[in-house]
Amino acid sequence: MTTTEFVDEFSVLLLEDSSTHMELFEKWLTGVSTKRAATPQDIFRVFDSSIAVACLSQSLLEDDEEEIRRFILNRNPYCQLILIAACSSPDVLYEEHYDATIARPVSREELQATVEKRLMYGMYSALLDEFYTLNAELLSLQRAGDSEVDVDQEELEERLHQVRVPLDRLTKAIDHDDTRALLRSLNLHRKYLTEPAQTIETTTTSKYHPNACPNCALPWGIDHRNELGEGFTSIGAYVWKCMRCNDITHGTSPSDRRIARR
Repeated sequence: MTTTEFVDEFSVLLLEDSSTHMELFEKWLTGVSTKRAATPQDIFRVFDSSIAVACLSQSLLEDDEEEIRRFILNRNPYCQLILIAACSSPDVLYEEHYDATIARPVSREELQATVEKRLMYGMYSALLDEFYTLNAELLSLQRAGDSEVDVDQEELEERLHQVRVPLDRLTKAIDHDDTRALLRSLNLHRKYLTEPAQTIETTTTSKYHPNACPNCALPWGIDHRNELGEGFTSIGAYVWKCMRCNDITHGTSPSDRRIARR
């Protein structure tokens, strides 16, 4: 690994049921911290915000595929998703769901090149986000002046310096094609974080709120497993706000089936 070896705050998740392949992948990814997951359930246990890349074995995902993608991106929206496909198939089959694909049999060169590139993207996005967050916190602190603020300015400035050094080096390593790939990934991840789940549980009709937004038809009362939550938020007695279109819906009482929109 070249452009990423100076950063030790990030790691790569490997979902692989073959211990032989797992050890081989770890050996090939020299200098990169890895975390193991032998089953999809292990991901829910070991995943944390330090994971910048998740290499997911297609043969293990099965019915948990969509749930795992949403779980990962809800906890780190910048984590790059690499699918290790069961066979050689056109990337177009997976490009709407993954940032990159590697077809079995996996070669050392392809794994190293793909992980290094995606690790660079994941780290750059996370560091850039933290950089802007730290700057905003410092600006707020400076505006507060002598007011009592429970924030250590020296600690913020020190962390900002720690973030700036690798961020500057990564910025120099990113070219035009990398920028396009990064934007594609960000749009893909935003889609998973803001669109309704494709497979949702059947729910009974609620007498307390509509089953869907009258304006955009987003289902309400089910867990979308992303920023949409259950589709709505209650802002008053029989008044709900849609989490997608922000439309406000009014109801009169549980027995009144007519819904008035504003």
